[in-house]
Amino acid sequence: MTNAAGNKPVLSFTFAMDADKPDEAVLGGSLYGREVSWRGIAFSSLSASFNIVPETGELSFPSFQAGFGTGFIGGKMAIDRNAKILKIEQLQSTVDVIALLSSYDSDFKEKLKLIRFVDAPTMQVSGQVPLEDPAQADLKIKYEHREGLVYLMGERELPLRDLRGNFTV
Repeated sequence: MTNAAGNKPVLSFTFAMDADKPDEAVLGGSLYGREVSWRGIAFSSLSASFNIVPETGELSFPSFQAGFGTGFIGGKMAIDRNAKILKIEQLQSTVDVIALLSSYDSDFKEKLKLIRFVDAPTMQVSGQVPLEDPAQADLKIKYEHREGLVYLMGERELPLRDLRGNFTV
């Protein structure tokens, strides 16, 4: 993980433990960076606070935000490592999801090449995702997309505008 100037993001840690309850130790920290590249994805900014509870193995992110393109993704989530579940308490996004997924994996770029966003949608997501089988996710999604998207059908374009709805996946 580096930034455009070659500087690495700042990562800090904290450790807390009650002497009377040593099994309830908590490890926490924060990460911050600007113009960060991670796995080939160029983020304009990254910030996150996190806590690890050794007793339960849970890794929680009470606050995170990533800037991508002209939008942001942020929210609160936790990873229950014992149950192998991602718990999304709240996630909000104003990023071009197609551009983000295409930056992450070239397979997505190929699969989504027939869709072009006119503007970035606004999404709110909550729910759970099993880490071993993400297709079995239980998510609630509120989707708003004013300018919408264009679906390419050969030489023709099918514009879809003012897309709104609540979905359960």
